[in-house]
Amino acid sequence: MTNLLEIRDLHKRYGAVEVLKGVDCSMRQGEVISIIGSSGSGKTTMLRCINMLEEFQGGTIAIDGQEIGYETAGGARRRKPEREIARQRALTGMAFQQFNLFPHMTAAANVMLGLVKVKKMSRDEARVLAEKWLDRVGLLSRKDHYPGQLSGGQQQRVAIARAIAMNPKLMLFDEVTSAFRLRGLVPGDLHEPGTHRRGGGSARDVPEAKDRTPGGFSEDVDVQLSNQ
Repeated sequence: MTNLLEIRDLHKRYGAVEVLKGVDCSMRQGEVISIIGSSGSGKTTMLRCINMLEEFQGGTIAIDGQEIGYETAGGARRRKPEREIARQRALTGMAFQQFNLFPHMTAAANVMLGLVKVKKMSRDEARVLAEKWLDRVGLLSRKDHYPGQLSGGQQQRVAIARAIAMNPKLMLFDEVTSAFRLRGLVPGDLHEPGTHRRGGGSARDVPEAKDRTPGGFSEDVDVQLSNQ
């Protein structure tokens, strides 16, 4: 069976500084992989290479058998057309370390945006799905609040709901616990509506999430995933 994610000999440089030095990684559907290391070791860079937010100078990345970002023809490596890269990027969802919510849009509108613009859903369909996932992360009551009216942890949960609502094949989480209180909601807690669980759990506990892979967690050494 084809691995969902296959990374071979990945190299990434910023000028003369080589950040990723021949990284190899394989992931099957349903697996969770945590990337743990010190600040500046290339964790976020690797995740950003997977969904082509960063170019890389060597190696290959394949998602569900599709080589991402580049193609080789006649011995020459070249970047794929932007339209094709955008289509491939939709195979992944990413919850960013800095959340990247639109400040002029409510929590619900932030989750709805990709559903309407990329998935071409009607606004009514998108709102139903957005509210379902906001409920799953415990923020349905904050759906009409703007990011500036939410705490850091609440903003991070909106970002997680936004990414998962797009139903990607592969989920990437960049320091997903960074704004969570240790005694609060942990990243595995995509819980049943109206409940808050503490510790443990997995995205695979959610029936609708069982066919997507919640992989690619990035964490600093001193902030490890609480469900590891």
